[in-house]
Amino acid sequence: MRTMFRTALTCACTWLCLAFAQPANAQVNDPATYNAYIATGDAAVTNALWDKVVAEKQEAFDKKNSDPTLRWNLALAQYCLMANTMRSRDEDRFGKYYKITEDHLQTLSKDEKMKAEANAILSAVYGVKIAYSSMMGMTLGPKSGGLVDEALKLAPESPLVWRIEANSKMFTPSMFGGDMNEAIKAFEKSITLFEKQPGNLKTNWLYLDTHIFLGQAYSSEGQTAKAIAIYEKVLKLEPNLSWVKNELLPKAKQKALGK
Repeated sequence: MRTMFRTALTCACTWLCLAFAQPANAQVNDPATYNAYIATGDAAVTNALWDKVVAEKQEAFDKKNSDPTLRWNLALAQYCLMANTMRSRDEDRFGKYYKITEDHLQTLSKDEKMKAEANAILSAVYGVKIAYSSMMGMTLGPKSGGLVDEALKLAPESPLVWRIEANSKMFTPSMFGGDMNEAIKAFEKSITLFEKQPGNLKTNWLYLDTHIFLGQAYSSEGQTAKAIAIYEKVLKLEPNLSWVKNELLPKAKQKALGK
């Protein structure tokens, strides 16, 4: 039975703004989103970057609001912004976008070309909502789990969908269906699917982020050497990713030395 508490609770919510699925002709490898992801600094700086990303997508959508691709890009950008609020626990900022983003995704879920990924992102949106209000797990948890299940059936080759499945397995308590080994398999599956499209890896922050959380999953299971290898791979791809450079990799190396 799928958990009613399906959610990417923790900082995974912060980073999982999934701008690289490719339903229809949706925008991929967006440099603005990538730059916002790798940026470091205080909340005001980060918020300003996400505000700019959303504003750009909103402007494009307003010019042609019948275009599902532009709606998709806007919904993803709004989700990015909402997920990023987890860094500072800014629930008001999250609430400002919650309903409109839900509406966009529900509209997109009626489009057969976008249904799977739209359902997956909607599941993640509900996950952030539950992270802010655990009582919402009673109602939104089953919805979130059902959406991921359906997305996997509709798009079993989508790296985005597998990434959300991985986070669900990683952060859901085991008594409700969470399983770290299954999470590792799902992260690995997501990466494999990304790498089948090498032309879409440049400025693809989700590809980096999937590696990072796979590294954390490896580490939690005592597979420290694999975690180190993953973090080093990430830094070859993006040397300025300070979270990995200054925190995750050093901790993994210390763990390997028994410190």
